[in-house]
Amino acid sequence: MDKIKQLTASLTRDRLLLVILVSACVLRVCGIWYGLPSVYNSDEPFNVVNALAYGAKQSLEPTYHVYPALYSYVLLGVYGLYYGAGLLAGNFSGPIDFGSTYFIDASGFYLTGRFLSAVVGVATVWLVFVIGRRFFSRQTGYCAAALLTFSYAHTDLSHWILPEALLALLCSWALFQILRFHDQPSWQAGAMAGILAGLAISTKYNAGFLILPLILTSCFSAMRPTAILRSVCLNLVAVACGFFAGSPYWLLSFASYWADLKYTLGHVSSGMVGHIAALPGVWPLWELVFNDWTVGLLLVSGVFFALFGRDRKSVLLLAFIVPTLLYLGFWNRSGIHYLTPIYPALAVLGGLFLHKVLLRVQNPIVQKVAILLFFLPVFLKIGWQDFRLTREDSRTAAKNWIENNLKTGSLIAYENYVYGPNLFDPSRFTKNTEESNLLPTAMKEELLAESLRRPSYRLVNLRKDFRLKALDRMRAENSNLYLKQLLESRLPRLSSVAQSEVPYLIASSDNYRRYFEGQLPDKSSPLWYSYSNGRAFYESVLHGDRLQLLQEFSPGAWNLGPKISIYKSKAAGGEEN
Repeated sequence: MDKIKQLTASLTRDRLLLVILVSACVLRVCGIWYGLPSVYNSDEPFNVVNALAYGAKQSLEPTYHVYPALYSYVLLGVYGLYYGAGLLAGNFSGPIDFGSTYFIDASGFYLTGRFLSAVVGVATVWLVFVIGRRFFSRQTGYCAAALLTFSYAHTDLSHWILPEALLALLCSWALFQILRFHDQPSWQAGAMAGILAGLAISTKYNAGFLILPLILTSCFSAMRPTAILRSVCLNLVAVACGFFAGSPYWLLSFASYWADLKYTLGHVSSGMVGHIAALPGVWPLWELVFNDWTVGLLLVSGVFFALFGRDRKSVLLLAFIVPTLLYLGFWNRSGIHYLTPIYPALAVLGGLFLHKVLLRVQNPIVQKVAILLFFLPVFLKIGWQDFRLTREDSRTAAKNWIENNLKTGSLIAYENYVYGPNLFDPSRFTKNTEESNLLPTAMKEELLAESLRRPSYRLVNLRKDFRLKALDRMRAENSNLYLKQLLESRLPRLSSVAQSEVPYLIASSDNYRRYFEGQLPDKSSPLWYSYSNGRAFYESVLHGDRLQLLQEFSPGAWNLGPKISIYKSKAAGGEEN
């Protein structure tokens, strides 16, 4: 309690820091209700279901083993508090009602998880300030915190139920402890740094290069080779303890985790149609500037500035940043979220560089103009995005049209649920799948009853419900699990959809534009086969003569979403309201 009072008093005195933190909070909280009760971020349901499945299975073994487990455990704890508060408030009558609510209206679940990410994002800004102030200077701390506050990428990732926000916080905490270990060498400080690094890696594997500055600090802090070896071994044991504390089933279900790790490595090394790195080796630097504009330029400049410096603490941050950039640079799969672990370190070095630049500017007016030029463009970009998050998505407009114009119970084909309008389909919960098998019978009955109270449809997944056997030869030639999955889940021919008498089809530009834009895959890889399959399917949808376009919904300058096209088959019968 005393520490909280001290922190509150410190923030009251430090008005600039208070302004930075309030700005970080507003920018990260604004729009967290986006889309609800529909969900339009394709990665969020994966994380929410993984957390809620612990209660359904009454086991702490993850349902999915693609990521380490720490984030799902944190999310489980938050949902436990949400359930307890709901029981006390009379919102839930018990576990069945709690579970049914998620499928009927999941707004509370998503608001809770998104608010957690926003709070964690603001905490990361504060911790970056602490790192800059303690190990460099107070002005560096301000600059570093401001850079992270107005980072478009970090702000965006702090809106969603994703592990990235927690990952950035734990990486910040680990870096703080590593720098503290450098200044005050002790086995306790080294062990704590190792545990925090292990917890960060247990959130997502791409924090793994935290081990390098930890080892380097051990070399700096010990004089004799035997002492260095002892310190390194102790700290690596601490890393392992932190990792397995966050993901204990890496030991208990090693085969599952190992198989999914190989799948993930195959995924990032092969790339994904629409997300293939166009600039091998340097795409991470391009992503920084492309997403964060002037702030990104400062982050990149901070790295190059530190490369020519001699400060050991900057070297420790570089020991985390540079190997991560080099390793990610040779992935074929690109994405700014892969850089999340190094964002705190980038902010500190960027803040150090910005402080040095401002020191060279003697005129206060010029300093203010420079700060305005650095931060105003990306602030406007974040503000524009946050405003659009408060507006109706194109998928919501499409959903409203469908519910008003298509007969309830109609068959509708789609490729990806969250990339299109979130129509209610009770059969999604009764199919023989791993997720639906976790639902109690009483919950399924409640969901079927809900279909009588609201418009509901029978959704046909183009990749799952029209499963075509992949070519045996191509499967046999590839041990890559990711590529095998691509081959096994190809899109059907449009004629097959018509023969199945599915009258309606929804096409989302989030699905099809990747086949017509961006870097093409290597023609010798099965990824090219997947690309060719998808492009051929959507060529027939967009330009063929089998479908009749009923309605289209496109995003504008002030609202988000893909272009949604609703088609009616000319061969199969369909009945509008």
